[in-house]
Amino acid sequence: MGAIDALIGGLNDSWSLFAFGLGTTGIALAFKLWRFQQRRPLPEEPVVQHYLPSRSSSAPLPMLSVSKKKPPL
Repeated sequence: MGAIDALIGGLNDSWSLFAFGLGTTGIALAFKLWRFQQRRPLPEEPVVQHYLPSRSSSAPLPMLSVSKKKPPL
């Protein structure tokens, strides 16, 4: 809105409207910059807790094999 006022005031030789438009635009930009400076940083991602170790500390179990013997009758 302030930029439009400044444009209209500058084209029509209305210096009061031009000054009002520049002032409004300047205040709006300063406020926006101030709000941008006040933003809080994004919180860091939470640390993932693993309850089990990535690798087992015990030895692996032996492989089971099926015996090829025929069962007794």
